[in-house]
Amino acid sequence: SAAAAQREELLYWLENHGTDVLCGGTKPFCSGLSPGCRTCTAGEWSCLFINGLCNGSCFFCPTDQTEMGEPTTQTIQFADPEDYVDYIGKFGFKGVSMSGGEPLLSFNRTIRFISAVKENFGSDIHLWIYTNGKLVTREKLQALKQAGVDEIRFNIYAHHDYLDRIKIASALIETVTVEVPAVPEHFDEL
Repeated sequence: SAAAAQREELLYWLENHGTDVLCGGTKPFCSGLSPGCRTCTAGEWSCLFINGLCNGSCFFCPTDQTEMGEPTTQTIQFADPEDYVDYIGKFGFKGVSMSGGEPLLSFNRTIRFISAVKENFGSDIHLWIYTNGKLVTREKLQALKQAGVDEIRFNIYAHHDYLDRIKIASALIETVTVEVPAVPEHFDEL
């Protein structure tokens, strides 16, 4: 409760000193947001957990990530990409993200779902993918772009040899973002 009170105090101070506060008053806006971030903060997107596998070992991850499972969002499973497309259309989402686990561990499945979404909605849907970058190659990035990925996000906490992969992605994917959790104990590394 002390940390929550301190957080509220800081957000209040920021808001009253010219910093915009987004996401229902929970996050300070410090600079430009990617299209995926804007769609997310507006609550206009669906995140499909394409698998339950990961090759990273981020201490902060809340899930087991040791079983493939079916693609899932909001506890609804989608074995068929067209069923997910129907779900997106039913709720009028403006964005879709592919997460996991690590989406590149089930690359063909990921491509099928991305392709189905983009074939049905085209530029009306902003589509992004989360990755730790360990399995990123030029060929995979080209396939992701061809399937319709608009944005790729790297979680660099899981993989510290990431700069070359980000450079390749920047040449192929329209928007490249980098995420790293702000862990107080890792302040110097951050």
